[in-house]
Amino acid sequence: MSLANVLARNVSRMCLKALRWALPHLMPQERMAGLYKLQSRTLETMGDGEAVMLRRYAAKTIELCIERVSPPQQVEVLTDSARKALAGIDRGYLSEACASVINMSRLPERLVDPASFTVRTEDKRIVVVGPWLMEIGFELLYWIPYLRAELARLGIGKERVVAISRGGVDGWYGDIAGRYLDILDVMTPEQFHAWTSGQGEGEEILLGNRKSFKAEGFETKLLERVLSKAGVSDYQVIMPSAMYGLMRNVWRARFGSHGLEGHLSHALLDRPAPVELPFKGPYVAVKFYHSRTFPKTAALEAYADDVVRGLAQKSNVVILSNAARLDDHDTLSLAGGTGPFKLFDASRLYTPRDNLAVQTALVAHAEELHGTYGGFSYLGPLLGVDTVAYTGTCDFTITHLDLAWTAFDRIGGGRLTMVPLRKGAVSEDVEGHKIEPPSLKTSRRGQNAYSV
Repeated sequence: MSLANVLARNVSRMCLKALRWALPHLMPQERMAGLYKLQSRTLETMGDGEAVMLRRYAAKTIELCIERVSPPQQVEVLTDSARKALAGIDRGYLSEACASVINMSRLPERLVDPASFTVRTEDKRIVVVGPWLMEIGFELLYWIPYLRAELARLGIGKERVVAISRGGVDGWYGDIAGRYLDILDVMTPEQFHAWTSGQGEGEEILLGNRKSFKAEGFETKLLERVLSKAGVSDYQVIMPSAMYGLMRNVWRARFGSHGLEGHLSHALLDRPAPVELPFKGPYVAVKFYHSRTFPKTAALEAYADDVVRGLAQKSNVVILSNAARLDDHDTLSLAGGTGPFKLFDASRLYTPRDNLAVQTALVAHAEELHGTYGGFSYLGPLLGVDTVAYTGTCDFTITHLDLAWTAFDRIGGGRLTMVPLRKGAVSEDVEGHKIEPPSLKTSRRGQNAYSV
């Protein structure tokens, strides 16, 4: 060590001691001015060769600033720092920098509420997953694939897992859960609808965004209610709010599905046994319902009716109506007219308790599925059935469609074809307006496509 180095160290120690004494006696503006000067002089002595140290210094500085302010101000510190940093970055690297910031904010693990995800690898208790009582689409496209990926990552076998959902969907969880409990065993369909529509006990959680992003009394009360009846008292849990919390930025920012494969593991659903029908031969399944993508208008209802009439001219048609009001989607009353084939309303075959189980079996053995674009339209491809989904508006998150097309292609699922309906559209000119999945041009099951 040189003499100059020894003197420099001693002088710096003396200066730091002097600063420690002086800073409390200065005004805030004076303290900041002194900090800027000291920082500038120090940074002037550093160059490209010390980039790693500079990166660590910048990160630590922001971290220390965030630790010293209130939560709302923490957001401002971070956003101001990012804004100024992007303003100073070389223009040639600005796009790369923006992309890095976006990717970093897509799926931060800290968005998951610890109370929503209590599972630990070393803990050998059973794992309860649920309770699920929201949209079918999120359950099929996100929740079950999320559980499949997380349980595999933790090395937890299905024999230790208890799934909680509604409508008899134990088959959907067949490869990840050894036991299934149904919410409709502890509440009536009317109570269920009240909870999911923001009434009664569920109002404080479900009224508004309708998705909880942390463990709330809404989920925990229902969990206890289902588990107490089943005699389960000692368990770990993964609640839907864990998945919602993790994914919320992806949906909010309308990101594509790139990067989600590390958090989701899609797989085809097992094909259940067929349901006995009052006719013989193949059929097409149909499920039209009102939603944001298929509003309640006379024109769209007439269009759906025309679709059914066209299908009924070429095949038997099974209408999947709602047996009871369990959500905010009303199925359409459809008529098929006269023809050589059967038009059968399947709602008489199921009750609220098993409605999704029976509808799953009906879709699984159909030649095709036709209906509203939404959560139910994902069921067909996951069962290997080609599906044509109709939409009267573009009021949906493109992330979902991007993920659906990507996932169905990867796992060898059925084809999901979109039909956006322009104003005044008639069923006869649908072929020219179909939007096929980017990489799926033919049916994976080799079935004949029904043109409407």
